[in-house]
Amino acid sequence: MIPRKLDAFLLLLFVGVTAALSGRPTSWRTYNADQYALFHRSLRERFGDRSAHRLIPLSHDILRPRPENHDEKKNAPRESPDTVMIEVCNQDDDGLPCSCSSDEGFLIDCKNEKLKTAYIKPKFDSDDGSKKVKVERVNLEGNTITELYKGHIVPGHEDTLKELNLENNRIDYIEDGAFSGMNELVTLDLTGNRLSIITRKLFSGGEGLEWKLKNLYLDDNELTTIEDYAFKDLSMIEKIVLDNNIGLNLTNNTF
Repeated sequence: MIPRKLDAFLLLLFVGVTAALSGRPTSWRTYNADQYALFHRSLRERFGDRSAHRLIPLSHDILRPRPENHDEKKNAPRESPDTVMIEVCNQDDDGLPCSCSSDEGFLIDCKNEKLKTAYIKPKFDSDDGSKKVKVERVNLEGNTITELYKGHIVPGHEDTLKELNLENNRIDYIEDGAFSGMNELVTLDLTGNRLSIITRKLFSGGEGLEWKLKNLYLDDNELTTIEDYAFKDLSMIEKIVLDNNIGLNLTNNTF
């Protein structure tokens, strides 16, 4: 332990001198091997020996810089969600975006459709909501979505969704409770977005909501903060992927 502490002290001294000479302020997040082991131990105690859990790798070199573009106000509430719902499910060249299929559960596939919103509905639904298909999978990968709001993610189909793919968009804001009502959701993929924070209320259990979420992908974002107990209501979770979030700050109460 003494050599490791000495190395950390020398590294900190070097960084301080370098910052002073350059005249540039430097902010840091502190990680260490004991914290890393504690995170994994808390996961094992809560979820058992499920080897699928993965955290970002934390080295024994204690200090990591916070990204220069870090913005603490990035998750501040926005003014309002989109008000115009987009009808989807192209059929007979009718010009609508996205393809739809009823094989293995109704799928809405909007990959790379240049959509700016998740506020969509299949054209097979009646306007008054009395008739609708049972949507189980939605693929919104590779679009330009920036924000997600409660009641504006495939509205009317929240209770049947099992897979929601929002990979590789530009999402930097998710309203607390945006995924509420998705009682059957098993896989949520938010890989490759611009999220900076996961709040404790994002996955908080609403009245009558029992999460079935097992797979949560948050890798390749800009996460610096996951608030304490943010995942406490995800009682069936098996995999949380946090790779490649440089500067992510975890605490003993993250899991």
